[in-house]
Amino acid sequence: MRLIARYFALITEIGLTIVVTTLMGYYLGGWIDRRLDTGIVFMIIGVVFGLVSGFYSVYQLVAREMDRPER
Repeated sequence: MRLIARYFALITEIGLTIVVTTLMGYYLGGWIDRRLDTGIVFMIIGVVFGLVSGFYSVYQLVAREMDRPER
């Protein structure tokens, strides 16, 4: 039962990490675009940066979880 809960928590954390980092990039890029009146250039850059950083964070999270001994 503990193992199921541990994996459920990991899956939840993975999903939240991807969503939060992508939304942060989206809103930060949109804010910069409104300030500089550049259309959607920085919004796209922000989304890409958010996705890349989110997947990198997920990679670190999964690598750390795989190194952990099971009890």
